[in-house]
Amino acid sequence: MTQEFPLLKQAQELQRLLRELQKDLADREVEGVSAGGSVRCVVTGDLEVRSVRIDPSLLASENASSVSAHVTAAVRDAVRAAADLKRRETEKVTGGILTDLGI
Repeated sequence: MTQEFPLLKQAQELQRLLRELQKDLADREVEGVSAGGSVRCVVTGDLEVRSVRIDPSLLASENASSVSAHVTAAVRDAVRAAADLKRRETEKVTGGILTDLGI
């Protein structure tokens, strides 16, 4: 049947590759930083926050509002890095076709 429908076979192969990529991204980590590296956030390629580390010296020298802003910035940085990783890896698998379609 797949010989009769080569496009269907290609679509099924693409689905398989995207499932593998999804699993791979769940295991890959990226890091976001702020406050000159005093705040670090690790996020997986599928956007799971794994850790947030704050240098104790920052806690001693800044108020809670500033520390909160630094944590937010580090998380945003990590999420952007994860989204970029996902985009790049998806383009490798799809040849950019999904990006061209706005997916």
